[in-house]
Amino acid sequence: MVLLVLALIWAVVLVPRHLRHRAENRPGDSVGAFQRQLSVLGQTGLRRAQVEQMGAAGAGVHEAVAQRRTGTARERRAAARQRRRSIVFGLLAAVVGSFALGFVPGLGVLHAVHLVLDVLFVAYVALLVRSRRISDERRAKVRHLPSASQPSNTTPPHQPAMALRQYGS
Repeated sequence: MVLLVLALIWAVVLVPRHLRHRAENRPGDSVGAFQRQLSVLGQTGLRRAQVEQMGAAGAGVHEAVAQRRTGTARERRAAARQRRRSIVFGLLAAVVGSFALGFVPGLGVLHAVHLVLDVLFVAYVALLVRSRRISDERRAKVRHLPSASQPSNTTPPHQPAMALRQYGS
């Protein structure tokens, strides 16, 4: 009885709010949805001062952005390498620990756990080897285009501020 009363109170509070929200955000309101999406884009876009700074700094901005991206990519790779190393050592410690504890009387079940951990360890190492091979193959095949700081004779000079002014972004 008490649960029924609580459910009714919650229904009285939540149902009108839900109906009001559905009425405001109905699927047929494409103009309102478009305006909401534009406001989200406007909050994430470049401000006028940032565009002017980019125009004043020229290619230096692009070099700084490229260096920042490279630095963060390098940091991500180092973090991933550290994560993989800790997983390998954790699995290895679990394999050795379960093998050693399996000989303790009453803990014979750990031999089955040890076999499962062996399979997991071998599978993880195999995935690491496969990932390394794919990475090496990609590194051997992919050739990067020259950056904006090293313009070739066939490409026009890069002018980000002009492009931003031309296209209104």
